[in-house]
Amino acid sequence: FKVGPIGTSLTMELLPILAVTALCLGSSLAARDARCPTVENPSKAVHLPHPSDCGKFLTCSWGNTVVQNCPAGLHWNDRNKYCDWPASAGCASANNKEPICKEGALLPH
Repeated sequence: FKVGPIGTSLTMELLPILAVTALCLGSSLAARDARCPTVENPSKAVHLPHPSDCGKFLTCSWGNTVVQNCPAGLHWNDRNKYCDWPASAGCASANNKEPICKEGALLPH
């Protein structure tokens, strides 16, 4: 290899290796999910509920899911597909601090 300033053969040979490495690292931050389409449709985003946190949701991106956060104090409403007030969202998860009950239901103390 010829070592020298930017624009020399070493830089040009390493550029594709660095690009592939960055692509692999970036794709490892998302999780593959069978519910996500493998082909993107920019006019129809696919959002899924987070499996354990009502304050989060998943967005599909090329067959993978990416975790998104609802604004503070809001929960993911999977029926309407947006972040909503906890009482309206209808989300219940292990990490949810406020239990959501049907009207008239009682919780054990």
